[in-house]
Amino acid sequence: MPNLRRAGVGMSERVTDAGLRRLAAVPRLEGVRLDRLPKVTDAGLNALKTSRSLTGLDVADKVGVSEAALRRFVADRGPRLQRFSLVGGTVGDDFVAFLTTTAPELRTLHLIACPGVTDRSVGPLATLRKAEWVSLDRSGLTPDGVIDLRQRLGPRCTVFGPWRKE
Repeated sequence: MPNLRRAGVGMSERVTDAGLRRLAAVPRLEGVRLDRLPKVTDAGLNALKTSRSLTGLDVADKVGVSEAALRRFVADRGPRLQRFSLVGGTVGDDFVAFLTTTAPELRTLHLIACPGVTDRSVGPLATLRKAEWVSLDRSGLTPDGVIDLRQRLGPRCTVFGPWRKE
């Protein structure tokens, strides 16, 4: 697997933290997607820190990692982090402020089904000057917040989120 650049690991009860430690050893690994891996914990995400080439992380439903582990991962990657995706998370506006300050080079950001992300996150998200794609679908943003963010980020960035006024 020396030429592997992106790996999607999902929907398995057999994948554990040990498997992520092995994946982290892949020399050119740039992106990892973790999806429905109930046996992957904070220790598995922490193991990915050893991958120096990793610039993207996608975490989706039913992966057993905490917000604290996500924060450690983001802090370790810092400005090298270009893609971050979380689906079905409990993170909120404080996490968004941390993320945008710690990883200002983000180009792609997905915080989907994260109801704790509200209009308070518009200001910090608007600081992502290299953002090309921001998806906040099923978050706590209002349609007015999404419109405000679109205006602040400008035409270079596609912003998805709640778009209908109830």
